Amino acid sequence: MSNFSVSCLFFFRRVKIDNFDQIVDPDKGMALFTTVSPDKRYNAICHKCSNKADGVHSHHHRTLRDLNFGNNLGFIIYNYRKVTCPNCGQTRVEDLGIIRDPKGPRVTERMTKYIHELCCLMPIDQVAKHLNLDWKTVKEIDKRFLEEKFSETDYTNSGYIAIDEISVGKYNKYRTVVLDFIDNWSVRNIWSTSFFVMIGAILALIIFHNYKEGTFSKKVAEQES
Repeated sequence: MSNFSVSCLFFFRRVKIDNFDQIVDPDKGMALFTTVSPDKRYNAICHKCSNKADGVHSHHHRTLRDLNFGNNLGFIIYNYRKVTCPNCGQTRVEDLGIIRDPKGPRVTERMTKYIHELCCLMPIDQVAKHLNLDWKTVKEIDKRFLEEKFSETDYTNSGYIAIDEISVGKYNKYRTVVLDFIDNWSVRNIWSTSFFVMIGAILALIIFHNYKEGTFSKKVAEQES
């Protein structure tokens, strides 16, 4: 008889595994459901601030999508508690190290990381098809990662530009005028029959403008030193 235990596949410190079931779904095939619950050896902590909670408010459960087991879909029946947090002064979801955001998509944290890694290599619809998920769920998860990575924009060396566009003649011909709004350092008239060509030209002007200002700032700093 094998001594293999499924607990080695779940690196969640604050929960214990209660049950492990295999269910055959007519549409999705074999699915593996693992039931977990809070390990009472650990004190309950707030998911928001990670401080120790005063007490348990209520008990809840939900089903989360987890990593696949080979060709079989993986799910976790997640039993959790809502606790009273003295630091936040509110009732919060207990942090058990399984989910990334209690208000986010119903997938485990390690599944969200896997989805984001796939989105860096594959289109969203292909990731959704590969993992048998709704493409909106995949899009939302990838969006959250991108917002965390690119949430703050550095406007240190940025400037202001004025853009206007007029239609010239027929056949969707347009003329775009780009002007430095502050210094009036240059005006560019861009003829374009394609929206993407126009956007590319504008981005090129912005990059050139930032490079020019950066080079000028370096020269001024060298003269002052």
